[in-house]
Amino acid sequence: MILELKDKMKIEIEEQKEEEKLEKDISQNENIEEAISALQVLGYNKKEIEKAIEKLEINEISIEDIIRKCLKILGGE
Repeated sequence: MILELKDKMKIEIEEQKEEEKLEKDISQNENIEEAISALQVLGYNKKEIEKAIEKLEINEISIEDIIRKCLKILGGE
């Protein structure tokens, strides 16, 4: 019985980790979309913004940091 509970706990922990990862991914995608919208308002086109974003390492990065780093790339720095 203890072994069965142990296996169930492992499965629940793995599922919880997957949920947390998915939530972070969704949040990150929302940050990227917000940053793209802001950069488009500044006059950049979506293709060049996406190329700049591809050059970034985006791991739990804020919208402001995405915009700032993209502006550096798009500005030629």
